[in-house]
Amino acid sequence: MKFILKNEKTKQQTMIIERNVWTGKTSIIVDDIPAIKVAKLTYEYIDIDEKRIQVKIQGNDISGLEVVIDGEIIQLNKKLSKAELFFVFIPTVSTLIFMLIFGGNAIIGGLAGCIGFLFSFLTSTLIREVNNVFLKLMLSIAISGASIFSFLFVSILF
Repeated sequence: MKFILKNEKTKQQTMIIERNVWTGKTSIIVDDIPAIKVAKLTYEYIDIDEKRIQVKIQGNDISGLEVVIDGEIIQLNKKLSKAELFFVFIPTVSTLIFMLIFGGNAIIGGLAGCIGFLFSFLTSTLIREVNNVFLKLMLSIAISGASIFSFLFVSILF
């Protein structure tokens, strides 16, 4: 995921935050100059006024991601409400329940968990864009069906 910030908090400097969904690796680039990593998810860069600015990334891709720049919080993606989190984990739960009903060993169970979690991540990404609760529920159910179908397809291969 790539986020681009340019506002008064960054003093009109362009800040690019890149986060790899698969590995969690994060990099911050300010006006084409990479920020220096100070600690885990904490970076520093020098602004226009030659002042050291500390940037800290908090949260995760499912619950919500935010950046703290010198104590000021900037929301990168919307935090999910409790109802939205319920919708997000419907694909994982439905895939695991489907696996338990039709049986499976440890490999199939791990596969069901991975597939369910990937589809839950997809649901969390898409559900942020929808405002209607009914559409969020329908989206979650449709993605759950796709999760179960892909689990069946992959489990048939094993």
